[in-house]
Amino acid sequence: ATTCTTCGANCAVGQYAAGCGGTSAGSCTTCYSYCSYGYFRLGCEGQNAGTCVRCSCNSGYYSVGCGGLSAGTCNACASCPDGQYRSGCGEGANPGTCAACASCPAGQYMSGCSGMSAGTCTTCGAGTYASNTGSTTCTKCSAGTASGYVAATSSGVCADCGPGRWAPAGATDCIVCAPGYYSPGRVLAGTEYTSACLPCSPGTFASSAWSSPTMPPSKVALTTR
Repeated sequence: ATTCTTCGANCAVGQYAAGCGGTSAGSCTTCYSYCSYGYFRLGCEGQNAGTCVRCSCNSGYYSVGCGGLSAGTCNACASCPDGQYRSGCGEGANPGTCAACASCPAGQYMSGCSGMSAGTCTTCGAGTYASNTGSTTCTKCSAGTASGYVAATSSGVCADCGPGRWAPAGATDCIVCAPGYYSPGRVLAGTEYTSACLPCSPGTFASSAWSSPTMPPSKVALTTR
């Protein structure tokens, strides 16, 4: 012979040349297509009977039509309504199902439950609280109050800064007004509280933190609260 013939060259698609090698062309044998669920036969050609390999797709996809001698195709995992996530999708040929996000206890909130992620229960940080189970966010302490507690379950941990101090919503500490500024304490504006240090008006002064400006010329020893 002047050339060698490739094993299986004369076999039909779906067959391989069993026993091919040396001086024997072997015999064309039908590929054994059976594999366990979620697997398909790969590489049945030439003189190779192939092996069963797991149906697989990239993250966020699942396999459709995979089995026998076919790798199938990869379809995108379907989305789920708010408050749910797609569980099990992408595990071979499994399209997954919509599962409810976990209900976190008071003092915690659900973070990251969407798409294919079950999310995690996360502790509310200082300056916030979650009164109810199943919260998806933590509520900030209102302006003019502060809290250093974590995992708080009530707004009762938000301490009033009082006159002479201010704090934005969600604060962990109250801030003393600088000299030349004063604060009457938090003020209810509509349905929300506001808090700020205000500059003394002309003809008044505040030599240190306090709740209200003082008329000159009296030099009052003001105490920092």
